[in-house]
Amino acid sequence: MERLGRFVQKHAFWIILVTFLLTIFFGYQIRNLEVKDDITKYPPKDDPLVKKYESLADEFGINSMVMVGFEIDSFGDLEKIDNLTLKVGKTEGVEHVTSLTNIPLVVKTENGIEVSTVSEMLKARKVEPKELLKYKTLKDKFISSDARAGLMLVSLEEGKESETFDSVKALIESNYDKGVHFYGISAVNQSVKEITLRNLLKLVPISLFIVVLILTITFRKLTGALLPILGVVISVIWTMGLIVLFGFKITIANSVIPVALISIGTAYSIHVVNKYYEEKGDRGERAIYTLRDVGMAVLLSGITTAVGFLSLLTADIKPVWVMGIFSSVGVMLCNFIALFFVPSMLYYINPPAIFHIEKRHSKLDLKPKFTLIVLLVLVVLTIPFLFRIKTDMDIINSINKNERIIVDKKFIEKSFGGCDYIFIDIQGDFKDPGVLMALNEIEKRLKGVKGVVNTFSIVDTMLDLSKAFTGFYSIPFSKEELSNLWFFLQGNETIYSVVNKQLNRGIIQVTVKVESESETRRLIDDIDNILNQVPKGFRLERLPDFNYYASALNVDVKKLKRAYDEVKSLSFSDIAKLHVGDILSAISNVEELMGEELKDKEGVLKDILKVMHFSEEAFENTLRDLDLGYLLYNELYVPYKMWKSQVFAEKLGVDYTEKTEQYLKIVSEEQIYVPSKKETYSAIHTGAQEIALYVSDLLFKNQYQSMFLTLLVVFFLLFLQMKSLRIGLIGIIPSIFTVYFNFVLMGAFNIPLNTATISIAAIAIGAGVDYAIHYISRYKIERQRVKDDKEAVVRTIFTSGRGIIFNAFAVSFGFFTFVFSDIKMLKQFGVLTGITLILSAILTIVFLSSVFLLKKEGGRV
Repeated sequence: MERLGRFVQKHAFWIILVTFLLTIFFGYQIRNLEVKDDITKYPPKDDPLVKKYESLADEFGINSMVMVGFEIDSFGDLEKIDNLTLKVGKTEGVEHVTSLTNIPLVVKTENGIEVSTVSEMLKARKVEPKELLKYKTLKDKFISSDARAGLMLVSLEEGKESETFDSVKALIESNYDKGVHFYGISAVNQSVKEITLRNLLKLVPISLFIVVLILTITFRKLTGALLPILGVVISVIWTMGLIVLFGFKITIANSVIPVALISIGTAYSIHVVNKYYEEKGDRGERAIYTLRDVGMAVLLSGITTAVGFLSLLTADIKPVWVMGIFSSVGVMLCNFIALFFVPSMLYYINPPAIFHIEKRHSKLDLKPKFTLIVLLVLVVLTIPFLFRIKTDMDIINSINKNERIIVDKKFIEKSFGGCDYIFIDIQGDFKDPGVLMALNEIEKRLKGVKGVVNTFSIVDTMLDLSKAFTGFYSIPFSKEELSNLWFFLQGNETIYSVVNKQLNRGIIQVTVKVESESETRRLIDDIDNILNQVPKGFRLERLPDFNYYASALNVDVKKLKRAYDEVKSLSFSDIAKLHVGDILSAISNVEELMGEELKDKEGVLKDILKVMHFSEEAFENTLRDLDLGYLLYNELYVPYKMWKSQVFAEKLGVDYTEKTEQYLKIVSEEQIYVPSKKETYSAIHTGAQEIALYVSDLLFKNQYQSMFLTLLVVFFLLFLQMKSLRIGLIGIIPSIFTVYFNFVLMGAFNIPLNTATISIAAIAIGAGVDYAIHYISRYKIERQRVKDDKEAVVRTIFTSGRGIIFNAFAVSFGFFTFVFSDIKMLKQFGVLTGITLILSAILTIVFLSSVFLLKKEGGRV
């Protein structure tokens, strides 16, 4: 390192010039710095969980779906939403729009039953919001139960989310004069982008000011403060410029890099400046001796800290390993600046010498055995806190409650119950009634799961159509009947937000509201159970699967079979006698169709009640009039099926409702869908919530991997530096204690593990080993000088120990600036890192001093 000192002395001017030129170059690159954060992009692209999510996102645009909540109270508001639905749909970058005005609805008109939309209704007459509450497809899904809020779902093209969201937001806000609220991954990402930029612009100046203030007080000279700060500012500019040059974006995780480098990077320059102030002689000698004495320690400190950050490369989470790479690069740049630029500047400034050690510090009373016992007792007593550590990857939980994105989220949650989605990906033939039956059953069961607010799929529309045209709020057992229902939906593009055009893939949008990660895990487990319980295939049979339908209706199997046989044995006449009023109404309807009044209506009724087997032929033969028999048969076709189902419900003791119709109508059908061993569809769940849980699991695994790898590498470096296995082991023990107490603090104060706090252990190990290297290096020098272990320990405490404490407080207060952050996880990161670094400095000095004193007293180390 003496050669390095002579090099710096000789080329100081050129080092300073090149440094400033490179700073200008990298500073120019920073103008292209971008902020982009998306948790669905955190895991590797080839991960199976990510693949299934992206596959669904490519098909239906779920990853970039924006929820737009409108405050409504009049016909005019509905008109504006309808106009915006059309305009937003034509905006470049928008794939499709689903809103309360373009959802297909089954509407009764003078001409009968039609498939229409609110948009069509608005063109024909004045429609008030409360009128829409009668439509099940809309209520609580696209219009709130109090009719005071409407919803629009906008899917954006992949890769254009940011600019498209800005366009859509500007368009809506300029054309809707009442309250409008935006939520979804794109909305959250945009909000995070704004908050992160605001944070950087606010925190960097504050951290610089605080570190300058502390260093000025420490060194009692402005020079001692400005040089370390100038060095880290240059390093930060170079690092951020490199991030841009390599095409990476700023995320919440790596947004800590500037402040972290300002805080950590000052350490290297502090040690150099501190040592320079101790040296006597001319400026050239001072520069050479400074680098000779501390240069290697500073270099090793930088390497160990960089290794700590590089250990984050073991992470499977992209923002974490990107932070690891550029934090380590930034640390080494700080190290480079401390070893080249700072000595060069000191060479020209040549401040007067201070901090000379001339006297003995015999008053310092150290009790090594007592100190180590207290430390071990603290470790044992705090073990329970380790089991309280949790993860939390939901960025929303970290955003200030006054931010607009939180206000918007609360509005949508209040109006529609929730604003987070889990998606069920269904693949199969959607023209097959069995597939839609399964989808319907999945939806029914999902609605009973705690945390599920609502569900929406193509089945909702199909059930409305089925009710209108078949009389049953259920999926038809006939492919022909189902095909007729699909026919009515032709030309409505809105349905393609939940089913593709090939009708072989669709989704169930499950709106959820959960308050914690544990609730989300329980919810996903419940969904898993449902998907495993619902049959994976159905086939047509003449007899039902009594076990399956008994389970669906929650009745005894024997009771179901007995009731089924009893109802099947009943003749039409038996059931018709219970519904004379309905039959008379049917006769009146037929009279209206024929355009004439029947002469003997009572006689027709008596003839109908004689029919034993319900068929068109039986009606024609009994009534002796082909036209009348045909018309009455068709008029009673749907009611008769329903009557039989109702009788079946009575015998079973089951309520006849829309939820049970699908299963009760088995007595009314000639062929019935029953579970099949052959799979006719597949169903899997996915969503951003699920990926967030997966990322949380990766965080735990990666934390352990990076921590143990860092300890292993820094031990090896210590071993190479000290050429002693024993000293290498001793040197990393303070870092192990520091990491342990870091996790204790997380558990004690309920600070979760996330993409920010995962790096604290790496920082703590790197800093702890830095402190250990400086302490041990100085101890060896002092031991050679004074030939007395106790005096060497005392002199080390008052020299390097003092520098370590000064450095720890300067660095810690740099991290404490995160308390001014608008993001909770960064506040927690900053405070915990600051406390951990101070703790690391204290533990290093206390532990190493105790160990070296025990060595002096003859104890075993």
